[in-house]
Amino acid sequence: MDKINQQHHLDILRISDSQYKETIKGFIESIAPKEILIHAAFNMNVATLLATFLFGFGLNINAGVQYVLTAYCLIGVAVLIKLAILKKSPKWIAKAPLFELIDDLTFLCAIPIIYAANQKIDLLLVIYFVLSSLFVTSFFSIKYLHNYLIVKFMVFVVCVFFVFNLQYEYLSLIYIIFSMATVYILLMCLACWIHVRQIRLYHLNASYIHVYERAKKINQDLVELKNKRDKVIRHIGHDLRQPINAVNYALFNIHSDTLSDMQSTQINNAHRSIGDINAMIEEVLQISTDEKSHALTIDKKYFVINDLLTALYNEHVGLASQKGSVLRVSSCAIKIYSDANLVARIIRNFLSNAIKYGNGCDILLGVRRRENGIDIQVIDQGPGIKKALLSKLFNEYVQVPDNIHADSIGLGLNVTQHIASMLGADVNIKSDYGKGTLCTLHLNV
Repeated sequence: MDKINQQHHLDILRISDSQYKETIKGFIESIAPKEILIHAAFNMNVATLLATFLFGFGLNINAGVQYVLTAYCLIGVAVLIKLAILKKSPKWIAKAPLFELIDDLTFLCAIPIIYAANQKIDLLLVIYFVLSSLFVTSFFSIKYLHNYLIVKFMVFVVCVFFVFNLQYEYLSLIYIIFSMATVYILLMCLACWIHVRQIRLYHLNASYIHVYERAKKINQDLVELKNKRDKVIRHIGHDLRQPINAVNYALFNIHSDTLSDMQSTQINNAHRSIGDINAMIEEVLQISTDEKSHALTIDKKYFVINDLLTALYNEHVGLASQKGSVLRVSSCAIKIYSDANLVARIIRNFLSNAIKYGNGCDILLGVRRRENGIDIQVIDQGPGIKKALLSKLFNEYVQVPDNIHADSIGLGLNVTQHIASMLGADVNIKSDYGKGTLCTLHLNV
């Protein structure tokens, strides 16, 4: 398919051959004031260059100055007309042959001026210089090919008219007409070549814009779809965790020594399964809240910190007991202003790591008052973290080397740090290897 499209690009010779013909017409007909001024400056330079060449071949100062002033006046008039029409109907600047003719008169006026001045300079040479100037300006001025061909034919007729008024004793009229016709044909071939290249360039530009817009639309759809997916994941995680934790807490309460070995085994298996489900939900939520995936929505409200601590205790006490850990919580009646759900997510990550990597250690969840806020802390007496690893804990996909679990991908603390920064809070982890770890979330109140 790509080869077919590429071949189609190479075969384009006319605007109607392109599937983006309307867009190409828009490119051609959209002319900015800056483009008009640049074109005028280009014509002025070519007219000045033409006068310089004619001075070198014997043109006197008076006739040369007269031509330059006339050329500049024509260029200025053309600019004023184009700028005036640009406000009302810019398409006519590209469509009407008149504007191509005005630009060509800038150079064509040199012939009658020199002819009327009875200069000794060869008028046939002047005509060739004029045609050469038109040859140069073809690279800039061409818009629609039929405009170009019509105007250049009119120029050729004018040149032929002056040739018939010349008397050359040493050159035949056939030679003169043949040489002029050759120059004119070269000019037309150049116009066709420029036109073909121009249409191909516009086609490729329109094709690029079309592909870019499609890619942009597809990317927007993917972003919207991903946002919807992440929102669903967060809601599912929240809705699933509540009944799962209720079941986990109920299993913890019914566990006693009066149960048979089979019943105890089944309850332990249920605890283990619920722990695995909680771990998977947590990992899914961590991925869905990755800072490179999307921006979280902050919903800050006043809430009592003790309610949050109690909920987190009830959520993790069963899992901690299953791992052989003792989870304790210190109550606190402080009321703070923040997003309770995101604060809970941060502390939940601290508790999950303490339970998962603590090897049955004691864990304390509590709050310390500070001058500028509070510290919510999770303290464990587990194996701790080596000093070399502490500085890397908040990087993506970093796990504790001695405690790598198959159900963890190392995104938790990276996401935690991102959530804390969005809340205007700070997270900090201190650890004494072999003695325990202190995880702190500092909130301003």
